[in-house]
Amino acid sequence: MKLPTCFVCPCCKKNCLACLAFSGPCRYLTLRASSVLVENLKSHVKKCPGRNRVSAKTSTYTFYVADINSNAARGTACPAPAVLSSNDDQAGDAKKSMCAKIVSVWNECSPSCTAFPVQVAHLHHQGLEATDKEYPQSRKHSPQLSSIVAHMQELNVLQATPGHGPRCYLEIGAGKAKLTHALTQVTDAANASFIIVDYSRFRHTAEKQHTMKGDLISRLTIDVKDLDLSLVPQASRADLVVAYGKHVCGGATDFMLRCMINFVEKMRGRAVPANCPAVCIALALCCFHRCTWDAYLDKDFLTSHGIGEENFKTMAQIASWRTCALDAGAADVGDKVGAATTVRDLLLLGRVKALEQAGWHVRLVEYVDKTVSPENILLLATYP
Repeated sequence: MKLPTCFVCPCCKKNCLACLAFSGPCRYLTLRASSVLVENLKSHVKKCPGRNRVSAKTSTYTFYVADINSNAARGTACPAPAVLSSNDDQAGDAKKSMCAKIVSVWNECSPSCTAFPVQVAHLHHQGLEATDKEYPQSRKHSPQLSSIVAHMQELNVLQATPGHGPRCYLEIGAGKAKLTHALTQVTDAANASFIIVDYSRFRHTAEKQHTMKGDLISRLTIDVKDLDLSLVPQASRADLVVAYGKHVCGGATDFMLRCMINFVEKMRGRAVPANCPAVCIALALCCFHRCTWDAYLDKDFLTSHGIGEENFKTMAQIASWRTCALDAGAADVGDKVGAATTVRDLLLLGRVKALEQAGWHVRLVEYVDKTVSPENILLLATYP
């Protein structure tokens, strides 16, 4: 049976089916979700998810600066580490040795960090009860959204302050922007703007529910590692900038934190440093096994303790045990989860130290129970 010729979309580089009348089994059918028919290629390019990512590299986005929030230009880039099974015998000895080294570094460094031990604070915002009823199917998402917003409420960043200027709220890795939707339900909209940032485009996004209400909400389709926030008008003119996100995966967390550090440094470097806005971060962390060496926020911290590029790959693999070992039902699941938790905490420790060295005040809290989400750590940071 003859297979159809394959074409590629010039924007997103996805495969496009060329045979319209083809019937029967075809290996290309597995790509149906990311493919289009050739007859639809012209219209597809106009709305391709990759189109805005391409246009971001042009003058369309004045705040696009390639790799501004990445460490790639500062050192040797490392490819994304593969997540190997915790039962991989070939690398078993190396992982055991690495686990011992990680525990040693953790025991040496953690006592000096005030962000540890992680505080337990399962909060709920009463103003989001209507949102909970709106999404009854989201039994795991609603408690997380409510707790994140409640923690932001505790930081006093949701209400307008008399005598202060505009406020800017920035969601990183927003997806369909459900967190921003929840935030708008309880935030004083006076003099506030909302910016939604994600690498991809989505259908049925939550911000569309606000377009007829006059809320100032805009979406930027750009990779956060290329985002110069100081060139975004809503942020550069604000007296308060609040960056937040729910389950920002791996290296994207480091890009986001670097983005905020760079933003503060650039705003302070302007002619009137006193005009530097107050900045707050509320970031629910996720997917430590997807952290990469070239993205990690504080490589100097790790290298100063003898942890290099190859060790980092092993650490990322061990980090996956925290959830994968539970799914696999491994016999030594307790030891593996414990080792993975130590890796997670050590990676968090490096991020916290980098923020504190830049003048930020940082707290780590367990914002929901692990039965709601095993990735249940919320990073809260304020500047000054």
